[in-house]
Amino acid sequence: MDTQTKKKKIGVAEIIWMSVTGFFVIAGLFLIILGIVGSHLPILAKDNWIILSQDVLKAATAMDYRWWGVIAMMIGVVIGCFSLNHFAKKGDTDSVRNARRRERMQMLGENTPIEVDSTTPNESK
Repeated sequence: MDTQTKKKKIGVAEIIWMSVTGFFVIAGLFLIILGIVGSHLPILAKDNWIILSQDVLKAATAMDYRWWGVIAMMIGVVIGCFSLNHFAKKGDTDSVRNARRRERMQMLGENTPIEVDSTTPNESK
C-alpha cells in the first residue's frame, strides 16, 4: 500500500460555509473591538462618533456593540460547528465506502479461480 497521503479536494459548498463562518466571527470581533475602543478613546463623548453611534444602536435595540459582537461570534461558531460536523461525516462516509469497496474487490480477487490454459496459442485442441 502507498505510504503517500492523498490530498483531499475541498468542495465549493465547504468553502462557502467556512467563508460565512469566518465573516460572522470577524464581524463579531470587529464589533467587540469597536465597542472597547469607543469606550476608551481619550476624546470628549460629544466628539466620539463610536459612542454616538453606539447610543443610537442601544436606543433602538437595547444592546451595544459588544453584545452584538458576541451574538455575531456565537452565530459564526454555531454555523462553523454544524458545517464542520456535516463535512466530516460526509468525508467519513466516503472513506468507509471506499474501504468496503476495496475489501470486496480484494475478496473477489482472492476467491476467483485462476484458469491456466496448458495449450499454447499455436496448438489446436
